[in-house]
Amino acid sequence: MRVLHLTTEYPPLIYGGLGTAVGGLVQASAAAGLEVAVLLVGHGSSQGYVSNPLPASDQLEVGCEWDGSVLVCSVPHADAIRASVEFARCWRPDVIHVHVFWLAHV
Repeated sequence: MRVLHLTTEYPPLIYGGLGTAVGGLVQASAAAGLEVAVLLVGHGSSQGYVSNPLPASDQLEVGCEWDGSVLVCSVPHADAIRASVEFARCWRPDVIHVHVFWLAHV
């Protein structure tokens, strides 16, 4: 089973309880044998945070490589909705766990 988490916090980028909770859920899910990806929205989008950031451009191309560990990609707020849709289409998760309330309202 594939689970995609959409969040604004993920370790080590933690502002409060959300980052801790998402980090624990992601790690426990991966340890249980689920394929897990995290799309980090916002300030985690710098090159120094993740090794495979999503580009912020009009021609957004989402990398969908799975190496057996947790896949973490990031995207700036401006591209969050489009990137989430494109990433989900490419990676094809069975479950999308949205931890970002405003993304669910669009």
